[in-house]
Amino acid sequence: MRDNYGQDALRRLIAPSSVAVVGVSEKAGSFGQRTWDNLCGFDGRRYAVNPRYASYGGERCYPSVEALPETPDCVVICTPAPQVEAVLRECIGKRVGSVVIYASGYAELGTEQGRQAQERLRQIARDGSVLLLGPNCMGLIHAGSRAALTFSPSFDLGDGTKHQIALVSQSGAIGFALLQASQHGTSFSHMLTSGNACDVDVADQIAYLSQDESCHGIALVFESVADPSRLVEAGMRARRAGKPVVVYKVARSEEGSAAAMSHTGALAGSDAAYRAAFDRAGMVLVDDIEQLLETTVFLAKSARLREPAPGVAVLTASGGLGIMAADKAADAGVELPQPRKDVQEILSARIPAFGSPRNPCDVTAQVVNDLGSLEACAVALLGDPSYGALVYPHTGAHELGTERLRVLERAAAVAGKMACVVWSTAWLEGPGASEVERLPHAAVFRSMSGCARALGARNRVAANVEPEPSAGVVLAPEALARARQIILEAGGETLTEVEGLQILQACGIGATPYRVVTDAASAEREAQALGLPVAMKILSRDVPHKTDAGGVVLNIRTTEQSRE
Repeated sequence: MRDNYGQDALRRLIAPSSVAVVGVSEKAGSFGQRTWDNLCGFDGRRYAVNPRYASYGGERCYPSVEALPETPDCVVICTPAPQVEAVLRECIGKRVGSVVIYASGYAELGTEQGRQAQERLRQIARDGSVLLLGPNCMGLIHAGSRAALTFSPSFDLGDGTKHQIALVSQSGAIGFALLQASQHGTSFSHMLTSGNACDVDVADQIAYLSQDESCHGIALVFESVADPSRLVEAGMRARRAGKPVVVYKVARSEEGSAAAMSHTGALAGSDAAYRAAFDRAGMVLVDDIEQLLETTVFLAKSARLREPAPGVAVLTASGGLGIMAADKAADAGVELPQPRKDVQEILSARIPAFGSPRNPCDVTAQVVNDLGSLEACAVALLGDPSYGALVYPHTGAHELGTERLRVLERAAAVAGKMACVVWSTAWLEGPGASEVERLPHAAVFRSMSGCARALGARNRVAANVEPEPSAGVVLAPEALARARQIILEAGGETLTEVEGLQILQACGIGATPYRVVTDAASAEREAQALGLPVAMKILSRDVPHKTDAGGVVLNIRTTEQSRE
């Protein structure tokens, strides 16, 4: 397996200075037209390529990549699949740095023809030293240069803040749906898709982003990668750079894995194994996609602050929401310690007798409507060293409510901590929502559980010590010789399950007991010898995906069933 691509190589793809669009078209809504229009604000140089036009959009149109006046950093290939290989070879002849391929009809089809077509693209690109994004992808956006290399409607990615995040998504449709969060204040540095990822994949993209100063956190919508060890390495690199990586993994169930195969042609792999890999790399896994962006933004803002205390204070005007916060904190393993005596004294002096100076701290509506008292309580709680953050359930989407949020931001800034605003009003985009997104010491959450889980994740990341680099396992020469022998005797590129198990056993790795049977009598005999119940599977080099072919039967509980 290869290493992750380097920063310089990927720059020509992710932050190009010049872009050519092959397949520009006057057909309304065509991919070529949309991509060209999306590049109207591009800071670099753009070139239109189509032999049918002498000019396009008021600019010169070139008949081929070869005819371009310079070698572009990136070429976006908008042509149908049958023309892609020829254009890719043109790019190699011009020594282009990278290509983006939109076309579908490759490994995602699940056919041998589709897989072979994709492998040809990969090999042509590899032999020609050009980086390839796709096929079957929706491209990318780089906010810094306004390079929108995509046919999707492009958005203003938000003003450049010190907590911009990058969005990396194997699914282009999910990625661009999430990108619309820019419309309510989330600031993005990049939007990167990968489609079938026959060359450049999410591991490369995360490794690149870990070195990009405009990116402060990474949200990843993930299906699988061919080499998970490169993903772990990229995650560790981001961690060392102080950039949290938050992951939402699709294809966690058997049904989802089957759908992933027809989506990007990717084998989804073991969910448990990926969870272990994410944990090793210091990446945060969220179970609900609704929590992906808000968790990433919160961790990106938090990463700039000093290491937080694990305890959390809750400040609320609603006793019920305070109880809810306590319940969700307990579910997430987040502690709500009681304030120090001197802090309690400050709170008691400000809070009416029918409130509570404890944690959760019910300051009542009387204090919330008195901004001076609200600020005093917030400053006192955030000044307590046992608290690493303040949670505030926000119920009023109006101007006075927004002013309260500004008060909490000021208090959090003085303490060098975070104020977590749980948007408890059903007016999700009401006054103040987008403003909180832009505040450096406040983060907005759409649910109490999402807030609690993000705080729990931050505590785990802070407590998690990076593992020492593994020295690897040194196998005895005889184990390597036996494994090599099995592979050579198998021939071809596919091992049967039994050959795979034999290699594991030769290397000292435990494997499930098995027997090979060839008829009903031996099936009955060996099932009895193994111990019922057993699973029965077809053994054939021609059927690597046994379940898809109906070649797996589970829960064989009697010898009669095994014979049948």
